[in-house]
Amino acid sequence: MNKEKYYTSRYDVVFKSIFLDENNSYLLREFLSRLLKREVEEIIYLKQEQTKEYIREKTKILDFLARVDKEYIHIELNSSYKKYYNVRNFSYFATVYTRNTRIGEEYDLKTKFLHIDLSYGLRQNEDEYRVYNIIDKNGNKYIENFEIIEYNMDKLMKYYENYNQEKLKEYDYLIMLDLTKEELSYFVKGDKFMEEYERKITEVNKDPVFQSFMTAEEDYQKCLNTDRRIAREEGREEGQSQIIKCFIKNGMSKEEINKITKISIEDIEKLILL
Repeated sequence: MNKEKYYTSRYDVVFKSIFLDENNSYLLREFLSRLLKREVEEIIYLKQEQTKEYIREKTKILDFLARVDKEYIHIELNSSYKKYYNVRNFSYFATVYTRNTRIGEEYDLKTKFLHIDLSYGLRQNEDEYRVYNIIDKNGNKYIENFEIIEYNMDKLMKYYENYNQEKLKEYDYLIMLDLTKEELSYFVKGDKFMEEYERKITEVNKDPVFQSFMTAEEDYQKCLNTDRRIAREEGREEGQSQIIKCFIKNGMSKEEINKITKISIEDIEKLILL
């Protein structure tokens, strides 16, 4: 008998399913309050898919973007780590910063823009988190209202493995994101917020629609990895188009493909024609 697969919130689709419920903001409000170390009062959800300005520009779908108490907060979940992720994630949020700077008759110097990376796969001996600003060699800020925080999630998970009680108390709300079902059941006891998180992630993992979605997403990634290998070996460029056509042939709608692959409907239609 196959063991039931359990998906944790290190995957962005799980994180979104749990925290981005506009009808019940308790989990997100409490998570952000602990992350920002202050009480969150207002959350205004913003569009996750960024509008393309150029025909060859890549589609950008953010994990989380919102106005939180008049501050722009952007969070990206990185379940693995590649150096170019920094470039990609920075470009996403820089676009948000640029577009909001254009609004109005004066430049906004007060509204804060905060980008947060929750990254797995960083080296274990690095800091728990790093704060980045645009500064000169003497530490003077070039821009006052733009900041990046990168959390080393593997470092935090080590605290769980080593049972560092002081650090567990400090980072429990982040550590819980990648605990197994059995670990989570023991870890959350006595904390209302984390107990509600456990209930929600259990509910999500039991949802047949969600399980089918995750299986399809994993299948897509395997197809994409295989296609990339073939493309490298044979010099083919039409691989992604073949995958999309395969999904269409097997009865998937363009909307379903969009959810799984994060490829826009417009680009899917172009790939079908190749």
